[in-house]
Amino acid sequence: FLGLNVYLGNLLVVPILFLFGFITQSSLINPLIRKERAEVVEPISALLLTIGIGIFLDNIFLLIFGADFRSIPGSQQTASLYLGDIVIDLPRLYALAAAIGVAIALQLLLGKTELGRIIKATSQDRDAAVLQGINISRVYAMTFGIGIATLGIAACFIAPFYYIHPSGFMLMTIRAYMVVVVGGLGSITG
Repeated sequence: FLGLNVYLGNLLVVPILFLFGFITQSSLINPLIRKERAEVVEPISALLLTIGIGIFLDNIFLLIFGADFRSIPGSQQTASLYLGDIVIDLPRLYALAAAIGVAIALQLLLGKTELGRIIKATSQDRDAAVLQGINISRVYAMTFGIGIATLGIAACFIAPFYYIHPSGFMLMTIRAYMVVVVGGLGSITG
């Protein structure tokens, strides 16, 4: 929409989406989780809330950008590398490299940093993490922010070879759930 290079768009998209995810988790989802925890019920409301946020954003983007399908114009979409008889679609190669790079970065974050250890401790036993002085609300917000930021990276790298549409996220959401189930919930390597 702004005419920026889609790959350089990550420099703008990633911080904005991290902040969006952090603020959304902190101000909307965490209070709901705390309320349900006090009443000792399953946190189904948080799931419903995130679906509602998705529907709300979908409609906001439909209002702003319209219902037309769009694509990235120019050479960003059609660049190819020829190795004899083999043709390699460069946008797809870049997306593969980005996916591997992000997976490695997340694996290193979780395995080699203090933040990663805190995230893993919170995911394994929330009550024990609280007893150790970990602010789980902040950990949830950081984790949600990181997740939304990685979504932004993926979006920038697949935009050259997929049509862009406000409701187009549903196909990717279904694929993402399948990948998570097959790879194993909580397994970056998987």
